[in-house]
Amino acid sequence: MDNPPVLEPTRDGFDHINIYSRAATWLGREASNFARSRVEVPNHGVFESIEGYWYWLLSGCDELRTLSGVEAKTVGRQSIKQAPKPRPEDFEDRIKTALREKVKQNQGLQRALRESTLPFTHYYVMSDRRTGSKRVIDANNHPWLLHEWECIRAELRGEPKPEQPVQNSSDSEPKQDDQYDLF
Repeated sequence: MDNPPVLEPTRDGFDHINIYSRAATWLGREASNFARSRVEVPNHGVFESIEGYWYWLLSGCDELRTLSGVEAKTVGRQSIKQAPKPRPEDFEDRIKTALREKVKQNQGLQRALRESTLPFTHYYVMSDRRTGSKRVIDANNHPWLLHEWECIRAELRGEPKPEQPVQNSSDSEPKQDDQYDLF
């Protein structure tokens, strides 16, 4: 896993696993923060998705407990605009805990992670509304998330924890072009 895979959607499931709501593999879709995958997070209660939990941490909006996918992101962003709340200092640790709880509470996800060997990536496939052409947008703006998935998999397999990747960019939203829609 020295060289990152080329971001080629037709290779998803063959030489990498894209963690994305519209990934080619069940594992990639289920590992996505967008997945409707009920998780009970210690000291915070039940959430329908990691995406809902993510934005709940940033906004405190309880409606996010019941949301997943694009709806969780949309309501979460609106909630942050209406009532901004400082990002908790231990935000990444809380999300990592939630991911681990999601895996603990989902035997199918545990099994798929143990059986998988391909490197994880995170990218979007966008479709141009005018031409129908597709393009890939690297969405790995939170490298610590992919690293956590690699760590969880290694632990499930009884392997050593992978090295922390070098962070060469800040956590930010991926750039999107208005003429493209998520595929």
